[in-house]
Amino acid sequence: MINFDKYINFWENQIRTQVFIDNKIKINANRKIIPHLYHYTSLGTFHDIANNGEFWAHNTRFSNDYSEERIFPVEFRESISCDTDNYFICLINDGDSLSMWRGYCPDGGVSVEMVFPHPDKLSFSIVEQDNSGFVKMKSNVLPIGYLAKERVLSLFSALKKDNNIEYLPLIKYDWFKEEKEFRILLINEGNLDKCVFERKIEKGTYVPYIKVKFDDCSQASNTITDTLSSLSFADLKNNEINSKVIYYYGTHYLFVPAGKQQKSAYYNLSKIIKEGTKITKNRRDNITLLCEGYPPITKITVAPMIDQERVVEQIEHFCKSRYWLSNVPVVASQIPYVTTLGKK
Repeated sequence: MINFDKYINFWENQIRTQVFIDNKIKINANRKIIPHLYHYTSLGTFHDIANNGEFWAHNTRFSNDYSEERIFPVEFRESISCDTDNYFICLINDGDSLSMWRGYCPDGGVSVEMVFPHPDKLSFSIVEQDNSGFVKMKSNVLPIGYLAKERVLSLFSALKKDNNIEYLPLIKYDWFKEEKEFRILLINEGNLDKCVFERKIEKGTYVPYIKVKFDDCSQASNTITDTLSSLSFADLKNNEINSKVIYYYGTHYLFVPAGKQQKSAYYNLSKIIKEGTKITKNRRDNITLLCEGYPPITKITVAPMIDQERVVEQIEHFCKSRYWLSNVPVVASQIPYVTTLGKK
């Protein structure tokens, strides 16, 4: 796993020295990335995510930017053995972007908003090919460095100096800077070879991917107790109760730990939160409920498309049958749908 603080220092230094383009990504005083990030995907892939509670991480060598990991000459890449099969999940810091809809959801789709209270400390389970078990991994959320092409040699020197070749999957040419991309990078040290699946894409070819389950996004270490049913809304902000039951992040996010009682606990807490919010009518008391072991999804936005309102309703209905998504708001993109000229 790439060291979070070391990479952020490197990333910021390359911006200061004008090797990387400053893409205005915000990192706060605690060196944490902006909390909400977005994943754009098709409707079919979203339903796979919701059904299985997992994301597909794609091989960096088959991304939409063929130049990735190939920025330097072949002889350099071969000398450092950087042509490895690493995998990544792509995240963007804008959940309703026209260019992202066009690029990733041309036939309709969604952007999935997620929150990462601890972007430097994420745990995952990677599904093995025969579904007999998992490979456990740790990773983090890191910003992409966008490289001005004329500064390739400067970057080469910076990478070689500190032996930071593992950063290559996090570097793209500045042609893609509008994306303001982040990645969850899963580095394959041979342990992922038994987890690789393949899917068919256009022109009949197949590309590799791995199935990723989110284990821990909140750093919660507590278990569900039988006291949930007796909790009051005021108890949710009581540290003593929280330390026994749930992880409480700031004043907004409650993570229900994984376990056999998670579903019933989720519904109990959901009821308590709704009743309490009605009583207080205070925006500061709005609390988002999330489940450990599932992607930390906080909102779903439907792309500009034909029958958009109907698709919103269908997704809402679909999510109600998955308890961990049952309170997630589904909204329509604010960007109007316009048919391409020449199409009927």
